[in-house]
Amino acid sequence: ILEESPDKQKTIDPFNKEEMRAILNELDGQQKNLIQFSFWTGLRPSEVVSVKWNDIDWEKRKLFIKRAKTQKATAPETPKTKSGIRRLDLQVPAFEAIEKQKKYTFSQSEFIFHDPDTDKAWTGHQPIRRKVWIPALKKANVRYRRPYQTRHTFASMMITAEENLSWISKQIGHSNISTTMQFYADYIDDSLPDAGKKAVKMFF
Repeated sequence: ILEESPDKQKTIDPFNKEEMRAILNELDGQQKNLIQFSFWTGLRPSEVVSVKWNDIDWEKRKLFIKRAKTQKATAPETPKTKSGIRRLDLQVPAFEAIEKQKKYTFSQSEFIFHDPDTDKAWTGHQPIRRKVWIPALKKANVRYRRPYQTRHTFASMMITAEENLSWISKQIGHSNISTTMQFYADYIDDSLPDAGKKAVKMFF
């Protein structure tokens, strides 16, 4: 069971830099750590609620993704595809969020992110949407999009920054580059305004 229908997941509507900052500025503590981590990892919401402290390679700054918990599931489950199980490179903002989260849950729970109201691991993406996401977007005066768009925001940022497409595909858990290109074709095109000019300069 997916957090959203396949058609809705394919609707790419990422947040821009200013919107991201506005959202994060309205959050603090565990809530801010959770959303900052989501923006900078590209994980699915079902993966975010399932990450554990022992999934982290602190020395290499990597995170092993090997489970996901959808809203209706009673417990985290192993991803159904091989590409879903992956090692994620933790970018500085994501690693920073985890470091700050240590004081809240590191010594008391195997799961990294907790619902501050219950002091237990999030039961799924819906409580996050209701308790954290919607209030933050309203306060920040940012147009509403589903929490899944944090994933698309990460991918669009990496593509715009002209990071390696194969690397991006592996980070977000796509089975191949073709899938990534299909999902983010518009952003790939927009990120290459000078496409072809290098070849002209080199060979003409």
